[in-house]
Amino acid sequence: MRIFLGLCLIVLSSAQGFAAQDFDLSTCSISAERDGKPAAITCAGTTFTIDDTDDGIEFSNVINGLALQLWQDRRYNLADALFRSALDIRRRVLGEDHPDTATSYKNFALNLDSQGRFDQGEPFLRKALEIRKRSFGENHVDTIRLKGHLALNLDFQGRYADAEPLLSQVLETQRRVLGEDDHLTAVSYHNLASNLDRQGRYAEAEPFYRKGLDIKLRVLDADDTSTAATYSSFALSLTAQGRYAEADKLNRKALEIQLRGFGEDHPSTARSYTNTAYNLTLQGMYAEADPFNRKALEIRLRILGEGHVDTATSYFNLAYNLTSLSRYEEAEIFYRKAVSSFERALGKDHPTTKKAVERVSYIIESEHHK
Repeated sequence: MRIFLGLCLIVLSSAQGFAAQDFDLSTCSISAERDGKPAAITCAGTTFTIDDTDDGIEFSNVINGLALQLWQDRRYNLADALFRSALDIRRRVLGEDHPDTATSYKNFALNLDSQGRFDQGEPFLRKALEIRKRSFGENHVDTIRLKGHLALNLDFQGRYADAEPLLSQVLETQRRVLGEDDHLTAVSYHNLASNLDRQGRYAEAEPFYRKGLDIKLRVLDADDTSTAATYSSFALSLTAQGRYAEADKLNRKALEIQLRGFGEDHPSTARSYTNTAYNLTLQGMYAEADPFNRKALEIRLRILGEGHVDTATSYFNLAYNLTSLSRYEEAEIFYRKAVSSFERALGKDHPTTKKAVERVSYIIESEHHK
């Protein structure tokens, strides 16, 4: 997955209650539950509850802020319940057409997207977009951002033709409203380029990558992680065209920036290790690719866990590379782990899961004929 979102969740405070603020997670805990959902949270000695006389808005803002921090900390399962609770309260108290309700639909959806559950996130993004259009109109910055989020969700589902017109609309609107020299315009150039890439339209994608990169290098610091994201995606495009030397330089630039900006334990850093390994593998440089594959897997296991699709992909990539080194016994171990992880993340009937199963069968057959 290589599209750079470029946008983060926004906590909107309601005029009716608690003003959103940062909480130290170490001071917060769910202190009571009702019907499997949080009913009370205590932060720094202050307890926020829902009761028969409370409209819930103050509480919804507290749990939305806490959920956002959990999301930023990649604790997605915990964030799920809190984002959902905030959404339920806002739908009940504020109604479907309130901007804060739209924010909760969006936040819940993006947390699902972060777990690779894009098909589940899509209807919540569409609902948020409908509300934003009615409240603010087509050209409002929040409407544009949501349209971009929906386009990326569709892209990640492999629905490239559905995503392309949305991405084009977002880019044109941002060029008109924000201008060419805005970071978000650069992000939109990047996202459209990546969509075209995935459709195999590399020649069309390249000028969009270069335009986005040019803007970022002008308006952002050279070590900005957003610039690294474009280096990374453009490198994959060049790799797909067999332009390996050009791609390798961009991959390593991206990795250097992400190590400085994010550190090792970040999904984007793991992705850069993966991309560098992939480029080397395609050149037949299997021994050189192996440590990059292992590093990506190590990071993803730490921060995403066994059941995430990216972890499954790292198992698969490492196994594939080991097969190319004729290390079949070790490869079989990682292929089986890939199958287990894909089954948890995507289900047994998903095409990617079935491909991993086929590779296990191939390895077993290869072992029998050595």
